[in-house]
Amino acid sequence: MQEIAYAQQGKNRGFSGDCRATCTKVQARAFLKTLFDGQFRDDGKSQPAGAFARAAVWLVIALTALNVLSTLLECGFGACADNPLTYELLKRAP
Repeated sequence: MQEIAYAQQGKNRGFSGDCRATCTKVQARAFLKTLFDGQFRDDGKSQPAGAFARAAVWLVIALTALNVLSTLLECGFGACADNPLTYELLKRAP
């Protein structure tokens, strides 16, 4: 309740303005240092993809393919209904 009273009076009980400015300057300098620190230099060695990275890529590809297949089964080649209750391509199958 006291914080509301301070806010209504325009007083800030958090960080002072000087600290905010200093923190912002430190963050800006750290950001700029990461841009120009040489981390993007090419050392000529290629980095092989790890097993986790390959598995993640194949998982995304598989989920995308399954999503396309389920959408085709549900809607066919036309526009999907607002609330489809049946699978259009399975309903047409003999």
